[in-house]
Amino acid sequence: MCCVVGPFIEYVDYKDFLEENGWFKKIPSSIYASLVNFAQSLGSLVLNMMIPIYAISIYNMHTARFTEASFLMKQVYIYFAMFAAWCMYYVAWKLTDSAISISGISYDEKTKKFDNIVSCDIWNIELGDSAKTMIDSWNH
Repeated sequence: MCCVVGPFIEYVDYKDFLEENGWFKKIPSSIYASLVNFAQSLGSLVLNMMIPIYAISIYNMHTARFTEASFLMKQVYIYFAMFAAWCMYYVAWKLTDSAISISGISYDEKTKKFDNIVSCDIWNIELGDSAKTMIDSWNH
């Protein structure tokens, strides 16, 4: 499944994980890392549901409020409408990260964190200071 919708996992790493070889012998508890990813997923779900209800939706851009707004306000409006739509995808990606983290396969012995396999890093994607930072925040 990860080859289709998420980060790619090398077969050698998967085999080592199943057989508990290499650094997979001593994997610490991954509950905290998984809960962080799950909380980000729930936060994205809440944003996806609340932003269109209270303020912005891609379906109400034909209203007089939108058509009479200034160009800058239209750009801000479109950005937040698209952000609400992106949150729908962040939910699935962060749930995938949560499942990968709780299994322990994403443990990186060098950094002692569960960040070896990540679908997306929302903060760097949304607030990245360069295109390279934003691209590097996917499937690593």
